Amino acid sequence: MADLPTSSSSSSPQPSFPAAGLRVTEQPMPVDLPDAPNVAVIREFLAALDSGDTPAARALLAEDVHWDVVGRGPVAGPHTGPEDVLAVDATLRRLSAGTLRHHVLVWLAAGEHAHAVARQSATRNGTEATFDRAFVFTVSDARITEIHAYTDDLYAFDAFWS
Repeated sequence: MADLPTSSSSSSPQPSFPAAGLRVTEQPMPVDLPDAPNVAVIREFLAALDSGDTPAARALLAEDVHWDVVGRGPVAGPHTGPEDVLAVDATLRRLSAGTLRHHVLVWLAAGEHAHAVARQSATRNGTEATFDRAFVFTVSDARITEIHAYTDDLYAFDAFWS
């Protein structure tokens, strides 16, 4: 394997890609750390949601938590505050008659971010669906302050929930 080009302007060689105007900076790399403190917060949060323990999930959300749900489905749009964020989950659980589950494949942590790469499954109106999702949480003082979720097939995800 060829070495990456390095910048000669740095005292310690860093990979750079001058044609694209990119240079790698020293940032913590996400690592599979299922026991990292921020991962523990999101692990507890997802477990609380899956078990229906809304008070436990609520306790892990900051008062100003924010989640912009992408797409055109019934929960799409901006959601701010614990009650509004929990309403997203409550709506999906109602629509799936309580079958919504998160099967986390990988836990990642880097700085204030914790990530869950998950397979989300549910049954709705007799139809079973599984979506690969990536959840990115920002955690501060053991509370979730921001949520981003990415779906492998947004059109199918929207169609299933609509």
